[in-house]
Amino acid sequence: MGSKSRRSDHVPPTDGGKLNRFGDMPLDEIHAEKMQRIARRLDHIFNGNKRGSDRDWGFALMLFPFNGMPGNCNYISNGNRAQMIELLKEQVKRFEAKAREVN
Repeated sequence: MGSKSRRSDHVPPTDGGKLNRFGDMPLDEIHAEKMQRIARRLDHIFNGNKRGSDRDWGFALMLFPFNGMPGNCNYISNGNRAQMIELLKEQVKRFEAKAREVN
């Protein structure tokens, strides 16, 4: 976790360029520095001085505006992008299964 946010390159939407969806605005630099400080602290709390593959615990922090307002979903993690994509896919499956159980 360097001084630069991991999500510095915005991936364009696949809906013809409409940027009005929830969490689809460019990176919010105002929150990026705060999130980096939080991420460094969380990494230290859960992993001590371990780095890279020596760490025991991974985490992801997502920050987004409430009330469905157009805005950005800022994201930071101590895992690599491939790990986080797999984790998020699995988590969405769990959320959707749980929602089906409730309905």
